[in-house]
Amino acid sequence: MSGYDDGPGYGDFGLGIAARYRLAEALGLEVSWLYHDQTWDESTERISQPLSASFELFAFPWARVSPYALAGVTWTNRNYDDEVTIRGATDEYRTDDVLFGPHGGVGIEFAVGQQASVNFEARAIGYMNQERDDCSTAGAVQATMGANFYF
Repeated sequence: MSGYDDGPGYGDFGLGIAARYRLAEALGLEVSWLYHDQTWDESTERISQPLSASFELFAFPWARVSPYALAGVTWTNRNYDDEVTIRGATDEYRTDDVLFGPHGGVGIEFAVGQQASVNFEARAIGYMNQERDDCSTAGAVQATMGANFYF
């Protein structure tokens, strides 16, 4: 979810994949890629593709329920051709760029047997390289849920 300064917000559905490696029982390293699309058809006006690297700290590693905190960096490739109304004026917002910045968040993981789990996570992203004249907000909030399989 993100939006435009003094304008509307938006939340586009996405799908993705992540790989996590436990450096120690309570410390994980995760790399994820997501694909968010406004309409999932050829007339879409917004496509975002965040690529993230995170460290995760698990409160109760290997327990059936384990809350965790995470921090890392996100690079988001944006391709927007959006019609936006800001302060009563409608204009085209076009960009094809990559924003990057830190993120932080919390999640909870529920074990499903020995080899699988499901998780729910929320993170806030703050972009550091956004141009001054860019009317989009300098950050985003991302909520995810996933199915995890252990090898």
